[in-house]
Amino acid sequence: MPATMAELAPWRVRCTVMSVAYNLGVALLGGCTPLVATWLLASTGWALAPAAYLAGAATLSFAGAWLLPKTPAHRLTKEFESARFR
Repeated sequence: MPATMAELAPWRVRCTVMSVAYNLGVALLGGCTPLVATWLLASTGWALAPAAYLAGAATLSFAGAWLLPKTPAHRLTKEFESARFR
């Protein structure tokens, strides 16, 4: 996952993009998971409701991974050549 996230952003903003995207995802989805699991158990009474929630999240993650571009949108060598490190 870190390598994929790194390839999705240009190198000049890579750390910012990775930190904001990762932390927002963890805060929103990871922070709300216990609340959603408890609500699902209370509202449905089905003991496997949290497992169904996890299966749905896994399905969405798989679909997102399937839709990732096969090649990066930018060339790393071209970006470093333009910076002209001396």
